Amino acid sequence: MGFFISELVDVEGASLPDGIAVDDAAAYFGITESAEIIVRLNQTDRFNGLGEFFSLTIDLVLQSEFDFEEAANRLGCEGGEIYYLLSGPFNLISISDPLRYYLGQETSEGESGPSPNIPEHEKVAIENLTDIFSLLRLFGIGHLIGGLPLLVHYITIFESLISNPEANKDVILNLSAELEQATEQAKSGTVTP
Repeated sequence: MGFFISELVDVEGASLPDGIAVDDAAAYFGITESAEIIVRLNQTDRFNGLGEFFSLTIDLVLQSEFDFEEAANRLGCEGGEIYYLLSGPFNLISISDPLRYYLGQETSEGESGPSPNIPEHEKVAIENLTDIFSLLRLFGIGHLIGGLPLLVHYITIFESLISNPEANKDVILNLSAELEQATEQAKSGTVTP
């Protein structure tokens, strides 16, 4: 659950617009004053916000490691504000809670399910889809290929699939494999749906 940074820290010169909640990690990364783009992306729906984010950072998203510093430079903001967008308005941490619960891991709400009786290689493949940067790549590829409509489709289908991981396990495993393949294609400059 988030908190308002102004409730925790009184730092001279630091400010955030009213209503932007940040968590401990975002505060740790140094939010001092929100950039206009962060306020705008916070106020729009997550699909349009993600679409604009991908329009500005897709090349960074498709790299093997996401460069927070470069993304922050492009957006004219702090790295903590990027984290805030990903974890808050874009919902990229809690979106995979059903998969974490299915795998017996702790969700963003602190709940853990029983460990499933599936082979270790399947657990590893499914766990790949709980990683915020894997999801960023998955949804970024959708946006790169088909713009906002395909981005919305990818997110909607993903949420539907993971709402019942046990019943959709084979499709989820295929999705994980396809994401790995698409990521490799993106690194070489070619991506297919």
